[in-house]
Amino acid sequence: MKTNSLRAWQEKLKRLVQTTKIDAAIALALKVAKSYDPNEVAEKLVDLGILLGKEKSLHEAALSLFEVASKMSTKETTKKYADNNASVALTIIGITLAKEGKLKEAEKLFKKAIELNPCALCYTVRKFEKITVGYNTS
Repeated sequence: MKTNSLRAWQEKLKRLVQTTKIDAAIALALKVAKSYDPNEVAEKLVDLGILLGKEKSLHEAALSLFEVASKMSTKETTKKYADNNASVALTIIGITLAKEGKLKEAEKLFKKAIELNPCALCYTVRKFEKITVGYNTS
């Protein structure tokens, strides 16, 4: 029974994210994390954030999912998975702002990205210059 419930919330969460109902997806994830392993919920949020970033270029929405996942995770590896991808999203958003001439806003995001993961920032900048986004799926 619990396995069916697990699949059901994962599918519902995926539908909410795919239709960009991010606030509803986050609310569901926070509710579900009380009954299931919060790390499993966090990993699902990161996976869905990557999907948003790669397929829909909705980096701000992806960042929201990564931040919630990082806060709810209790395992260091799960937190790092969320933070690494948050760093990528912050960098991409920062590059976009910099191209728009919003340098102070971009600088704040780059500093936050560096705090989360300096390596991801460098990797993403190099990849972004080649028009390829570098979300970390491992």
